Amino acid sequence: MDFGLFGALLPRVLVIEVKSATAAPFLFVGSEVERQLGQGESLIGADYIAMVPPEMRALRGELLLREVSQPCAAANINRLRYASGEEVAAEVVSAPVRPDADDQPMRLLALVSGIPAQGASADFDHAAPSIGAELRFFDIGAGIPSTRGS
Repeated sequence: MDFGLFGALLPRVLVIEVKSATAAPFLFVGSEVERQLGQGESLIGADYIAMVPPEMRALRGELLLREVSQPCAAANINRLRYASGEEVAAEVVSAPVRPDADDQPMRLLALVSGIPAQGASADFDHAAPSIGAELRFFDIGAGIPSTRGS
């Protein structure tokens, strides 16, 4: 196995601490993702749920809780829209990570693909991202939910 591959993926990795359906701060944000979404500011500690318009936050929180409550990985597509009119389909593949102690929240480890390598981050419109409302679960050794998307 080429372990150098992990270093190449790191700029597209996210780690989110899922405290509740309304609170999910970033613990780690890879440099490519941060450049696209952070507009020059660090996203460490920023709330993943608060990055979408208020009317979309309940859905984002619900999807996040679904992702960390299943013993499997998930994938969904998020459409990122830029003020320039460009729209990019970013796929997020994620897996739940158990905390080190019972009194700590679950974490979500995610890899983002499909974001532009260069360019449009300066005019990203945080009010416009859509949320992939369907999670596609896949087995990582412990089975998958009996119904798709739930």
